[in-house]
Amino acid sequence: MFRLSEWFKLSPLFLAAAITVSVLTLIFIMILSEIQDLASLPAFITFNGLWFPTEGLFDLTPMLLSTLLIAVCALVFSIPISIVQAYWLIFIAKKNGVWSILVKRFIEVFSGFPSVVFGLWGLTEIVPLIAKWTSPGFGLLASAVVLAAMISPYLTLLFEANFLSAPTQLKLVSNSLGITHQKFLFQILIPYSIKRLVQSSALALGRGIGETMAIVMVAGNVVNFPTDFIKPIRTITGAIALEMGYAVDGHRSALFMAGFILLVLSLLIAFLTQDKMEQHDAN
Repeated sequence: MFRLSEWFKLSPLFLAAAITVSVLTLIFIMILSEIQDLASLPAFITFNGLWFPTEGLFDLTPMLLSTLLIAVCALVFSIPISIVQAYWLIFIAKKNGVWSILVKRFIEVFSGFPSVVFGLWGLTEIVPLIAKWTSPGFGLLASAVVLAAMISPYLTLLFEANFLSAPTQLKLVSNSLGITHQKFLFQILIPYSIKRLVQSSALALGRGIGETMAIVMVAGNVVNFPTDFIKPIRTITGAIALEMGYAVDGHRSALFMAGFILLVLSLLIAFLTQDKMEQHDAN
């Protein structure tokens, strides 16, 4: 029989879950309500690369591809760095407890820096550095570097938690066998923790897809297909931030459709990752 005391213990969990589902549902309803007369709007995925709101052309394909490529490239840049940092914090720096604590606190603070600070750093340092190689410096490469710097501390903390969840016997056995740090990390710890590492990377990917201000400052904000690393581009979030203030009618609906696509994409990444992890656990 379900006791009243158990209900009081579980009610905060049910309340939190209900609030989360309710907020997400309201967001969906709000976005869909803003997409007025969807059937009369032009196609949003036409692959012609034309985004001219005054002429009724709203192809989201270039911005969607740019958003995905920036996030994926940032992950490629940041994952190796974050794995090494997490391993260093747990198994190497712990020999000097004060140093380990200071570095970890710095990473925690760094992960909470406002995105505009990273954007300023990218605008004043990364873009001019790339421009020395090839003009103008704005584009996919600068955006990916800035975003990698943003999500790397976040990933480091997630990977550290993942590695800490591994049994301590793994390290003890490796030490007794004389296995080097490199072999232990790449041949034992990473394969053992791969499920959690993938989940953490998916969370970082979702965060990267939704980043706005820092990317706006270094991407160049020109609607182009991301055909190379040094071509100015614009992301979906950038278009929403830059154009929503003056958008009306079909233009406004197109921007809300862009937000809807972005929301569905983020949820899809989360669901697919969770589904794959559950299948992996079952096997």
